[in-house]
Amino acid sequence: MRKAEVFLSSFAALACVGLTIYLWGWISTFQPLWPFPALYLIELVLLAFLAWYFSFRDLPRSAMVIWGITGVFLAFAILASFSIGLFYYPFVVFYAAIALLVDLRQKRISWTHIGMLFVGGLVQAALIVLILQLILQPGSAG
Repeated sequence: MRKAEVFLSSFAALACVGLTIYLWGWISTFQPLWPFPALYLIELVLLAFLAWYFSFRDLPRSAMVIWGITGVFLAFAILASFSIGLFYYPFVVFYAAIALLVDLRQKRISWTHIGMLFVGGLVQAALIVLILQLILQPGSAG
């Protein structure tokens, strides 16, 4: 199972980088990306590599961290569904599968890990709402 975890996390990280670079190039032809849309994309790539690191190193809290990252990807995919969020749904499946594999191998399936899915999602949703509030302040729309 360990090889499957490392393979899936490596594949997901590389696919996330490739997809993000492609989307960055495509979206930048329609609108400026810096700072906020670009920061979301950079965040997702960094989290993909963080999940790979925890999976590769097999750290004690790997499953909990990967569940949290799954929640972040899920919240992003849902909240950005009308734009690029649909492209990131496969990563929710990848990271949920990786977290489940780690849980099964370590025999530590717990509600705390599932709770991290919701915590990651809530943190991402709060971050997106906060950034949107900063962008769309009263009087900033023309």
